[in-house]
Amino acid sequence: MLARSSSRKKSGSVKAVLSGQGCEDGSPSRPVSIGCSIKGRVWSREQGAVPRFNDWAESVGDKLIDSSIDTSKLVDNVLLPTVVTTLPDLELLSVEWPVEMLRTTEGRISFKPGSKSELSQLTDLVLTGRNVAKSTLQFDLVEAASGIRGNFEFALGGPNDFAVRQIGGETVVAVVGKVEGPLAGYFSDYPPLFRFIDLSELDANLHINPRTHTT
Repeated sequence: MLARSSSRKKSGSVKAVLSGQGCEDGSPSRPVSIGCSIKGRVWSREQGAVPRFNDWAESVGDKLIDSSIDTSKLVDNVLLPTVVTTLPDLELLSVEWPVEMLRTTEGRISFKPGSKSELSQLTDLVLTGRNVAKSTLQFDLVEAASGIRGNFEFALGGPNDFAVRQIGGETVVAVVGKVEGPLAGYFSDYPPLFRFIDLSELDANLHINPRTHTT
């Protein structure tokens, strides 16, 4: 299992690539993708013949030299992470699967509470509590038919900045693609995403706030 890089290892690093998806002129019928690197390279995931590439390159070139575009607004409303060591004192909205799981085909994810294997489509994560003083969040793994399969706790702090442990139920083993091991261990590398009522998020030890535009 690959370990998640800690914030200490990321200190001093520089974002080298930025990419995203959207709609040309705000039209849902004209979806586009765009990417750029710190060295100035620009690309797209779109496909087509050479004439289509020429049209795309000319369109991008026109935007790059358009002085009316305020580049300072490009990062308005993006999510800004802050490293935290204590739990934000905010009401919780939801707990969601790690993005690493969401990127894996559902049929390749299953859980084994004991000797029984259950597909991920039939399971969900449910918030059950929090302790702001101890910087912990509690949640359950719930199977649609059989109910709670395990109780878990996410805790900020410690040598790895955060950790997840199973605090109740029979040990749950996760199978994610070719990786198999205790679900608590997987969550300690790739933790669930916790959303707060103010629309901020807690991803591992990163509290992520949307940047609001001020006038």
